[in-house]
Amino acid sequence: MGHFDRLPFSAVWAVDFEFTAPPGERPEPVCLVARELRSGKLIRVWQDELRRMRVPPYPTGADALFIAYFASAEFGCHQVLGWPMPERVLDLYTEHRARFNGIGAPAGNNLLGALAANGTESIDALEKEEMRELVLRGGPWTSSERAAILDYCQTDVDALQRLLPAMLPTIDLPRAILRGRYMAAVARMEHVGVPVDQPILEQLRAGWDAIKLHLVEEIDADFGVYDGTTFKLDRFSSYLARMAIPWPRLGSGRLDLSDETFRDRARAHPELEPLRNLRHALSQMRLNDLAVGRDGRNRLLLSPFGSRSSRNTPSNTKFIFGPSAWLRGLIRPPPGHGLAYVDWSSQEVGIAAAFSGDPMLIAAYQSGDPYLAFAKQIGAVSAEATKATHKAVRDQFKAVVLGVNYGMPDVAEIEAIVSIAPGNLANLIRFAQYTGMRQEEIGGLERKQVRYEPRAIDLWKTKSNRPRTVSMDERAAGTYIGTVPHLHSRWLFWHHEGERYRRISNQFNTLIKRATRDGLIEYGFRFHDLRHWFAVDYLRRGGNIYDLQQELGHSSVQTTEIYLDFLKPDEQREAKFGAGTKPGTATTVRGGDSARNDG
Repeated sequence: MGHFDRLPFSAVWAVDFEFTAPPGERPEPVCLVARELRSGKLIRVWQDELRRMRVPPYPTGADALFIAYFASAEFGCHQVLGWPMPERVLDLYTEHRARFNGIGAPAGNNLLGALAANGTESIDALEKEEMRELVLRGGPWTSSERAAILDYCQTDVDALQRLLPAMLPTIDLPRAILRGRYMAAVARMEHVGVPVDQPILEQLRAGWDAIKLHLVEEIDADFGVYDGTTFKLDRFSSYLARMAIPWPRLGSGRLDLSDETFRDRARAHPELEPLRNLRHALSQMRLNDLAVGRDGRNRLLLSPFGSRSSRNTPSNTKFIFGPSAWLRGLIRPPPGHGLAYVDWSSQEVGIAAAFSGDPMLIAAYQSGDPYLAFAKQIGAVSAEATKATHKAVRDQFKAVVLGVNYGMPDVAEIEAIVSIAPGNLANLIRFAQYTGMRQEEIGGLERKQVRYEPRAIDLWKTKSNRPRTVSMDERAAGTYIGTVPHLHSRWLFWHHEGERYRRISNQFNTLIKRATRDGLIEYGFRFHDLRHWFAVDYLRRGGNIYDLQQELGHSSVQTTEIYLDFLKPDEQREAKFGAGTKPGTATTVRGGDSARNDG
């Protein structure tokens, strides 16, 4: 028990609940197993006894540490039972995520995956799934089934007892407890849910198929590209040829039917806008998937720390904020209540000010307009300047402030890193700079994925798990040609005996430290900042944000639009509304035929 003695708490409890939770409903606890890890004291409680308990059978004060895996599930049961929340929480799920987000967990992010990543034995996955199905089946359960469910619940507690010592040496406890507090906040959000106008929702659901068909009949009369509610590719191709409308294609040669492409083409051909809106509306019409409980609250798993950047990742189909924005009109507070939709102002600048302690940056943030305040601080505008009187200057300084915060490197800084990078790592860095590819995409890139005629890179494994094609300009193509193949390796960028590059960011950070130490650069930046550099350079060279979205693989153009802040007003207009052919290429598709002129 020596591992647990180092923890500054009088008691350390590992806790797990089993529960059922139909869509939109709060959890219904089935049983609880808890063990105090120092003394070994074990508690097993079935649901009938749980309902009679007014407080949990373990302490929840600041001197006791609550251990769980995905603690928001346990906290959901706490709230249903009316129990107080533990004050100090160590969630091994969040710590597993903190370790592997961005680089990929070797065996997944559930408890079995965390055990495998730490070389710890676990219950068989098939056995675990069978027991989980028994729980979700719901009661009543026989006495033998109750015993089996309690035993199954205890296996997770036993797993926590083995996992904690393996993970503890790498856990930053103060930050870990802060993450544990957030899991309690997530549980509160899931418990409360979002109030929905249920009668209107049920009316919409009842007439949903008829509504969709009516929309298609009304709008498709001018296009003739639908069969019922099904969009027909051959009919659309014939329509384009008939109307002589150019249309981009994917690397496979098929028409690009993404909403972003439709949006871009509709700007040039406004007659397409009704069709674009129809396709978008139909793709978002998934009312039957919205998870709404009997009390009219939208509840679902918010999946905290689920993204690479550790944001929440709730289901877009189950969450009221996932489908089309107009469906948020279903949100309705109960009588006598109101709802506020709030967001932070200049959050990134505020965080940078707090962490840096820079009094000038703090003052700029507290002014309410850090971009204009920065311009005033260096004398670029007078103290009386406002956003209305000096908008152009403010836009320029906004790009500067955000560029500094994002760690946006300049060409000289990137060249300094390339100059000291050994072997093919130098070309790998240049390729990232000129293509905007993520480190895991470029590290696992095989030569057969690169096509020199036409210049394109076919990515099979991406962050979104959707294949995409990345174009190559003359600089990227030159880097590709200049990378000597290894006779026995399939990787484009290799080292030693033909091995692929792994943990690229670690190697890159080593170069940054060396360059900073030797005075080659003043400030460091991340490998991911090469992607930011590419995006801004792409737009400044005449590209538009819709093509850039496809290049970067963003699921929403709103993510791509952050790069507009780095452009001058005229560049912004061109990036949003101009023709914007891809830099280094010119692609035209007319009447189903394509022609490419590589520049």
